[in-house]
Amino acid sequence: MILTILLHGCVLPVGEDTAARPAVGDQAGAGQLSDAGFTLDWWLGEAWAEGACVELVLTNQGVDRSDWLATVGLSDGIENWIDGYGGLTVTNPSPDELSLMPSGGIAAGASVQVSFCAEPLTEPASLLVFAADAEQSEDSDDEPADEAPITGAFYTSDEAWGLSYQGGAEHGSTDAECLLLKLWNFSGEDASGWHAAVTFSGPPVVAYSWSLQAFADPQDPDTVHLYGIHGLEEIAAGATAEAGLCLAPMVEPLSMTVTAE
Repeated sequence: MILTILLHGCVLPVGEDTAARPAVGDQAGAGQLSDAGFTLDWWLGEAWAEGACVELVLTNQGVDRSDWLATVGLSDGIENWIDGYGGLTVTNPSPDELSLMPSGGIAAGASVQVSFCAEPLTEPASLLVFAADAEQSEDSDDEPADEAPITGAFYTSDEAWGLSYQGGAEHGSTDAECLLLKLWNFSGEDASGWHAAVTFSGPPVVAYSWSLQAFADPQDPDTVHLYGIHGLEEIAAGATAEAGLCLAPMVEPLSMTVTAE
């Protein structure tokens, strides 16, 4: 544990050839993962008998993002979490995963560098990114631009679940505008019999839904309770579920709580 002070802030240059990092035991020494337009380069840093530090560089290879959250699966479970360092919050919500939590968006082509130190030595094995595209600026023509469909993303207060949404969809069963939803399970556990309570910017009137059962909250007119159906009753750890709500008028999701068996 005396290494904690020595390792704090130890970050290798981004430009270093990560492939040249030596392997340690059964560990690869360096690698790259990708998901949803992001890449994660990693390499082993300082090491000692019981564990090591791992350096991470996450790069947005896509468009500007207004919000995002990354979950990194690990090859082995962490028994002693020492700390995470760098340009955003690095936590260890479960033994075999890391959570990279920013304080805002990330521009196209931008990178953020962080590190973590733990025992025993473990390495990144998978990457799951939950991200929302930044809203495009309005046209500056003389004619007012059409109002763009709502879009966005957020996650629950414990970062165990995320919800991304996109308006502007249509469904033949209704004239109401439809909202495409994607529910993200970051909890690290398979969820069966899940239930999401979603609060909107105004009272939602559900004209139609698919892959979901939707019920109004009798105590809060701005909240709808959602239950998965037609195969969405279970969401595996790290998986997503897609569904839809058609609302009249359209209102925007603001927050969510999730319970699961």
